[in-house]
Amino acid sequence: MPLPEGCDKHPGNPRGTPQTLIRDPQLRLQIHAQKQSKILEWLKTEIYSSPEILALVLGLNHRQSLHKILVTMQEQSIIRHARVPVVGGHQILWGITEHGQALAYDVSKNETPSPRVFEPGRISALRLRHILGLQKMKWQALQAGWTGWKNCDRGVKPQRKADKPKHRPDVLVIDLAGVVIALELELTFKTVKRYAQEVIQSHAQQMIDELAYQRVLWVCPTAEDVQRMKNLIRQAWDWLRAKQSYIIHQLDAYQKEHGGVAIFRLGTIDNWTQQWQGNKEARAGNLRNFLWAQFKQASKSYKDLDSQAEEAKAWMPVSDHALILAIRDDFKHALAKQRQ
Repeated sequence: MPLPEGCDKHPGNPRGTPQTLIRDPQLRLQIHAQKQSKILEWLKTEIYSSPEILALVLGLNHRQSLHKILVTMQEQSIIRHARVPVVGGHQILWGITEHGQALAYDVSKNETPSPRVFEPGRISALRLRHILGLQKMKWQALQAGWTGWKNCDRGVKPQRKADKPKHRPDVLVIDLAGVVIALELELTFKTVKRYAQEVIQSHAQQMIDELAYQRVLWVCPTAEDVQRMKNLIRQAWDWLRAKQSYIIHQLDAYQKEHGGVAIFRLGTIDNWTQQWQGNKEARAGNLRNFLWAQFKQASKSYKDLDSQAEEAKAWMPVSDHALILAIRDDFKHALAKQRQ
């Protein structure tokens, strides 16, 4: 099979050196299977990715090594590749197939395979850079010890046709200290008025009223972009203050309630995980407080608490599932006691 673009041969000895060769055939097969499992686990939810991102996932520096694994999986009909047109050229992508999704789900948990598969013809050239940028950020978050990764669907339709879809963050993620942070990958800027009327107001609503997350972090490609973004947010803040918007008072009170910690921050694609230096020892307590507030909000909205717990489990790491269920049970007990 010819080598797809984006997976060029690496100069030097493609078979490795005497120091890197693994002579035990069983060990070679085991390592190969582990790498395939990593790719399958990644594509199970991401659906497709670039060779550069998949190399990060596997920790590989040599394109030839990555190519060999990907081609083997393609021959097994687990994944396939496509050359997708983008602005100014093309992008090689590797994506999961129906067969791959069937192999990716956990048989022991009686899971249903996801119907989502790689469909090259449905990929938006304008959105692809943003999607791959978020994938790189997901890998960075995992490397930094952050947990949970909830892709917020910007295409969520409003309940009524007259309602305008509200601004949503790109992702929710949990930092080392157990604080739930909304991430915004900002590749193109908006007007000051839009940041004031749509973005900041929507974040205030989702943080303060809906208790969906606790901080907001904008991520820009470069330090220069970060500075431009800071100026835009500052000007939007000044615009709201000049209009004597109630949102400003809400956000000021929220920040004071949380110890004066900046609730809006910015970082580059390379340093965004360093914007909050949280205390790992505080993680369980912070996450407990967040989940308790979520159950309280669900109760006020007459939402089933078991459904709320399942929604949290859907995006939070398995290691937190016991905590989620324990807090749900504690809240139910407190609620029953209050009603006596």
